[in-house]
Amino acid sequence: MRETLSIATRIPAPCTHPAGLGRMSHAALAATLLAVTSVGQTLDWTNVTTASSPHVRYSHAMAYDSARGKVVMFGGRYEPGQTTFGDTWEYDGVDWTQVTTANSPDRIYHAMAYDSARGKIVMFGGRSPTTNFLND
Repeated sequence: MRETLSIATRIPAPCTHPAGLGRMSHAALAATLLAVTSVGQTLDWTNVTTASSPHVRYSHAMAYDSARGKVVMFGGRYEPGQTTFGDTWEYDGVDWTQVTTANSPDRIYHAMAYDSARGKIVMFGGRSPTTNFLND
């Protein structure tokens, strides 16, 4: 039996981590789509093209909403220029959709998780573009 798990990414070529941690930055995990096909212990990666996608970034957060079957991504930063994002995107396994929210301040280095008891994505911490640490 084959199971496919889609992961949201758009890999710019070539890409270097801003902190010097390797050739593929976190931005590579935020804007190209790769599908992971699991067969027993074997993993195959397949590049997936979508009609729309978020801008390349790093220091964003993502979580899988199992109730809706969507990957949710928020925030992040893009070099050069230190552009910080406060946008929310959802991936449904086919395409990315930008979601409008009531309040979405720019944020980096935060964490997100799906709270199954409440049926919601929760977010905590990180930093604002002005380097203020957040504990909300």
